[in-house]
Amino acid sequence: MTFTIPDKYRNLTTTNKIQHKGQNLLTIYIIHLIDYVIREYTYDDLTVPLYSVVMKQIYGNQYSFYVDYLVGTGFIKEVKGYSTVKHTSTMYKLTDDLRGVFSIRMEDYKLHKKLTRYFDNHNPLFKNSPIPLEIRQKLVDDLKSVTIDYERSVEYLEKNLKKNRGKYPKNLSMINKIKNHDLFFSFDNWGRFHSNFTNLNKEIRTKYLTIDGQPIVELDIKSSQPFFLSQVMKRDPLLFENEEVKRFIDILEDNTQDIYRMFVKKYPDYFTSKDEEKNRTKSKLMVLRSLFNRKKKMTKYKEIFKREFPFIFDYMNMFKYDSLQELWLTLQRRESEFIFNKVYMTVIKQIPEIKIITVHDSILYPMKFHEKVKPIWETYRQEMISKK
Repeated sequence: MTFTIPDKYRNLTTTNKIQHKGQNLLTIYIIHLIDYVIREYTYDDLTVPLYSVVMKQIYGNQYSFYVDYLVGTGFIKEVKGYSTVKHTSTMYKLTDDLRGVFSIRMEDYKLHKKLTRYFDNHNPLFKNSPIPLEIRQKLVDDLKSVTIDYERSVEYLEKNLKKNRGKYPKNLSMINKIKNHDLFFSFDNWGRFHSNFTNLNKEIRTKYLTIDGQPIVELDIKSSQPFFLSQVMKRDPLLFENEEVKRFIDILEDNTQDIYRMFVKKYPDYFTSKDEEKNRTKSKLMVLRSLFNRKKKMTKYKEIFKREFPFIFDYMNMFKYDSLQELWLTLQRRESEFIFNKVYMTVIKQIPEIKIITVHDSILYPMKFHEKVKPIWETYRQEMISKK
């Protein structure tokens, strides 16, 4: 097993147990939990939910002491908790600055046995998901065909993301797990397939991965969530007649335009980085927050978006929280329908030998199949935007 942890916990790798509040804690469990948090925290707010039922099955009845140890040593802090009929979850926020993280391979029979038992009892292949059952095993199997250029990936990471507290540790973790074929995956309820590769920087994915030793190409839906929002609006006769909505749709349907770069170009005083990709990433976050963030505070990024699309901004702010969540999930389901039910299913039927990696709104495959795959992608995309 491959773990990524901060330097300050290096001592945990040299001993089997430590004392914490009168309890003997297994260090391999602490290391596993730290690695899990680094793997799962969100880039946006550095939070991760921890589920008591899951932790109890893996770490035993002492699970709360393992979490308490990480809180006490400044790795995470509790943000909020909630309960449902099925489980209790507490949201934690990463508080460690993650300077000097390192990756290490360790094996532990007891942990491996518990993780295997948990996987067998909660096999993600059979989880409730819109992704068709008949393609899930292939999605998982194809992950095993990927190899990574480890040296060049780490070199890129050190040069471009070293100072990025959110992205550096997670990408280092993914690079090392892929190198060691320590793969993980899950299917969610809304049609997304998660794996090591969905957490990996796009530049590293496209430049330093190969499938069966072959260079790869990636096709993606540009500005995916705004794009699918435009398609929802397009099918609403009350919205489609609005000239601003038509402009929004036109921008997102035109492959030669990029709504995120449009904001960067029009507002250079706000997007000031010399790195154009950093500016685009900032613009993407601005657009998504303006559309889907329910906080009422009128921030600078919301002012900019409203200046360009006042009707759409006000329309999105009319949604109550639950309705907005449902709209967001609708957009994810449409994305999933396009990627898996249409493009993926058609490609593997026409090219049975192909291996494909999916990353939410994109597919990656060996370059030698590009001339066959690209027309399938474009056909379904054109079919989608042609519907009224």
